[in-house]
Amino acid sequence: MKPLVPLLGLTALLSACGTGLIPPVTQNLPDINATLTSATAGTPMVIYPKTNQFDSSSPLAGSVNSVTISGTLVYTGLGNLSGVGVYVRENSIGCIDGGTFVTCTGDESANKIQDLSISKGTPVSVSLSGKQLTAAVQRKSGLLGFQVTSGSSLNGDKINITDVKAVVRF
Repeated sequence: MKPLVPLLGLTALLSACGTGLIPPVTQNLPDINATLTSATAGTPMVIYPKTNQFDSSSPLAGSVNSVTISGTLVYTGLGNLSGVGVYVRENSIGCIDGGTFVTCTGDESANKIQDLSISKGTPVSVSLSGKQLTAAVQRKSGLLGFQVTSGSSLNGDKINITDVKAVVRF
């Protein structure tokens, strides 16, 4: 009977993982920085940094049920960008290399997380979540990108998300 005691503990722990009994875990993440190219609203192009933003995920990433990433977004530059769509994709296959970024001009609708209203130089609190984001964390592979939905950006404009935190639920 004694050999079953450790197995019962493990079974209880695994059961708790699947039922949400384990409290959410908050983890600080590196800032997310994107340098934009010239684009206007309606241009079917998503701009992604080339760097995998999820490779430093926890070894338990495959056990994640959902993730929410929050932070403070600031847009700077010479454009008049006032709205962006936020996207996440696994890799840059099929995209065009732009140096420090890639642009994807195909149908990216399956990769869309949400739309955000922004104002140049004004910090905006953001909270990103969705199945695409959770999948990127689980795979430890993903690029977080932006599409102009309102206004326009010019070469060298930047979107920075600072104080990035991930709330992970198992």
